[in-house]
Amino acid sequence: SAESRAAAEEYAVRLASEDGVRYLDIPDLQQVLAKRGQESVYLIDVRTEEEYKAGHIPGFRWFPGGQAVQRSDDIAVVKNATYVFCCDGTARATITASIYRQLGHENVFAVDGGAPAWQAAGQNLETGVPASSLAGLSAAEASVKKISAQDLNANQPDLVLFVDTSEDFSQGHIPGAKWMTRSWLEVEIADTAPKKDASITVTCRDGRGSTLAAATLQGLGYTNVMALDGGMAAWKKAGLTVEEGLTGIVRPPSDINYLGVSRSYGEMMNYLRWETALGEKYAAD
Repeated sequence: SAESRAAAEEYAVRLASEDGVRYLDIPDLQQVLAKRGQESVYLIDVRTEEEYKAGHIPGFRWFPGGQAVQRSDDIAVVKNATYVFCCDGTARATITASIYRQLGHENVFAVDGGAPAWQAAGQNLETGVPASSLAGLSAAEASVKKISAQDLNANQPDLVLFVDTSEDFSQGHIPGAKWMTRSWLEVEIADTAPKKDASITVTCRDGRGSTLAAATLQGLGYTNVMALDGGMAAWKKAGLTVEEGLTGIVRPPSDINYLGVSRSYGEMMNYLRWETALGEKYAAD
């Protein structure tokens, strides 16, 4: 109802003030959009799929609010990037943005008025779902050298680095590869590869994430970096040896919060013991 919608918008404004979410009007948003070629900017539309397909601001990707939170590691891959959330007003975008602020991200915004405000300002909305693309991938492709699966198999570098999730890593990686989540790359790479002239090949599932990570390593001063062309998909297609499991992890993985059905029997039993002990503790008190 109009009354409940107004209450939600009012709550969103209060939440934004408490959590430090800033609003962008359309001119401000256009300035942010103009920076996408020079800075890491993530544009997320948190409405339903039907709403998104009916009309969205060009450049915004569809990620419904709950999924944008639960899969934040798939979105927030750059700590100090700019994150802009959009809906059909302010409520849904603000709620998602506030959680990103609580996760520690500094540059978090919501579009004031959402997609309707963009259209009201005389700008066109896109319909449907645009072809998938990764911000910065084209520039990274131009600067990063690629190596084929066959050449990598014949010439092992000092370090093979896998940068997708720990779950992806456990399902199949190049023997001897090290895993490091992409979101911690800038923080942890010096411990794993202290020499800037070390030969490093970066891998992932399909070659896109590894290309972006390789470009990041170049920006950090590493001079001998390549990406596996086509990622692990190409490696497996070539029939080369694949190692499974979590051998080669740099630190215990914490990048995925597994659902209960994905937990091991031992983990479930430990949880039940903890619950039982907790109940006994308060019963004694």
